[in-house]
Amino acid sequence: MKKFISFFGRPLVGGILALIGILEYVLKIPASFLDIEISLWLILLIAGVVIIFTYIYRRLRILYFLKRYTSGSFGGSRLYRWNWVKTSKNMNVFGYMPDNIEVIAPTRLDPNIPVYDCRHSITNIDLLREYIMISLYCMVENTKQSNEFLRHLHTLEEHFCNFRQ
Repeated sequence: MKKFISFFGRPLVGGILALIGILEYVLKIPASFLDIEISLWLILLIAGVVIIFTYIYRRLRILYFLKRYTSGSFGGSRLYRWNWVKTSKNMNVFGYMPDNIEVIAPTRLDPNIPVYDCRHSITNIDLLREYIMISLYCMVENTKQSNEFLRHLHTLEEHFCNFRQ
């Protein structure tokens, strides 16, 4: 633990001191302004509040997307609907897993007019479950790498759908 703290502590303290020195030099701040005494419990309290708020924000963001993201289409496939279930299995995302996955039939405005659905169905339910979990992860994290990976997965699914037909 001591090595861990010293590994991150030394560069952090050095970086803060360098930043203070640069600010003093660039902004011509007298050193007497930086002699303000702040007690340790106040610094710990502020750091704790920041950590707790980031954790709460992340959990609320996950719950928001779990509530909103209950249907979708993958790589030109049909539209699917599912429910999220809290689980402790190895294959989950943020502790949740999609369950009761069903295909939504194409909507018909007029029952007399036939609807031709040229989209394919994903027959492998485990693959579909993984698609859904990766999509949720990409929505919550919203990083460039995860979005690019998901776009590539959709392109592959659409390509292999066209290849099968």
